[in-house]
Amino acid sequence: MFRLRRAISCLAAAGGLAFASAGCGQASVCQGPLPEPGATIKGPVLHVVDGETLCVAQGFDPSTWVPLQVAGAHGPAVTKPALMAVAFGKDAVCKVESVADGRAVAACTVEERPLAALLQQPDVLRAAGDWR
Repeated sequence: MFRLRRAISCLAAAGGLAFASAGCGQASVCQGPLPEPGATIKGPVLHVVDGETLCVAQGFDPSTWVPLQVAGAHGPAVTKPALMAVAFGKDAVCKVESVADGRAVAACTVEERPLAALLQQPDVLRAAGDWR
């Protein structure tokens, strides 16, 4: 648990882009292996790449963080701040639907609720304003 907290602290200290604070080392985020279609990926969301892509940690090291494109996360209201508001720091369960062009597309849930649906809720869009 301590290592997970340290990883989250390092991400926060580095602005979520790369590890840069003392004791965190230098590494890029979300470099886990591409999963196979049909795989279920479970773990905390420790990085949000953009409005439709997040990284689910499979361990403490970013080399185990799996980048996934959230199925159904499209539209003008779907932004990085919105995805941060609904997923960052929470446990996700993602079922990989397809893999193409080096990207895995997955149907993800957080707190047993589909992320694609959460991203369309007005209260989520308001909360997204708090993320920068």
